[in-house]
Amino acid sequence: MGKLRTGVIGMGYMGDAHARFYLAQPDVEFVGCAESFDKRREEVKEQLGVEVYKTPEELFAQGLDAVSICTPDDLHKDLILKAFENKVKVLVEKPLAISSADCEEILAKRPDPTYLMVGHDLRFDPRAIQAKRAIDQGKLGEILHINIWRNNTVANAGRLGKRTSIAWFLGIHDIDLVLWMTGLKVKKVAAANGFKYNSPNWDYTSSHLIMDNDALVVMENHWLLPYQHSSQVDTGMKVVGSKGMLELELGFSEVSFAPMEGEGCRFFDTSYQPDDLNDVPSGDLGREIRAFLRAVAENTVPPITGEESYEAVKVIHRVHEVLEKTGYTIEK
Repeated sequence: MGKLRTGVIGMGYMGDAHARFYLAQPDVEFVGCAESFDKRREEVKEQLGVEVYKTPEELFAQGLDAVSICTPDDLHKDLILKAFENKVKVLVEKPLAISSADCEEILAKRPDPTYLMVGHDLRFDPRAIQAKRAIDQGKLGEILHINIWRNNTVANAGRLGKRTSIAWFLGIHDIDLVLWMTGLKVKKVAAANGFKYNSPNWDYTSSHLIMDNDALVVMENHWLLPYQHSSQVDTGMKVVGSKGMLELELGFSEVSFAPMEGEGCRFFDTSYQPDDLNDVPSGDLGREIRAFLRAVAENTVPPITGEESYEAVKVIHRVHEVLEKTGYTIEK
């Protein structure tokens, strides 16, 4: 087999990272990107020196083996189905879609399980892998309680709050991590509450989930951290079992920089998608995309299937249903 012909649809923050990764791979021919905004198309052409098409159809017409879909969540379904129609294998950024109906249609129309991988990059984080290994080896005994949180700054509320909620943006990470790490299923969304403050969607959510072994999961997500928060993220996880306890610090606090003047101390990302010395994304995201490319090259089922990701979507959908009854708005 020759070089894999790849492309990216949606050239925002994540699309840019996927494109730069593909461009650096010796076994990949990067065909180009699709981006609907005129100004952004010109920026990408100048910055990356690649072909940038206005529509996904133009990109698919070039002949692709694989594509990354990095668009807003509500556009995922139609773009995934277009890729399937063109016999192109898909890596889609989480979530798979934002409704159960969309997920079911995607899975029903998928040519076979090798055609779809969902980008839950925390599954490639060495910290999460070590924790899952300990659980799989029985070191914690029976899982009794999990506390998990993932919080971002108000900058993300301004950037994303008009088109998605914090539950879809960050909660989907956390519930997928819980399901994957423990092998448990959510039996019931026992409670959920939240409020709207900076955006028309949920800015803060707290969810209590009962698992199928009766363990309790408490999940908190918000984008209310100050703009000047040192690492831009506050995230972690505690897992309590009958034999022991795991504590994970899932942010980044290893490398900090403090200027003599201007903004305060900032921590650099050393885990999720830090650029290497050649400006190529590495870390969790790099391992995720590499796993996708390996599955495409070998024509095997990728490590994160559509069915697995759908389980996380179902939970967030149920959380939203409860929030519509219990949530409220804080007037500024």
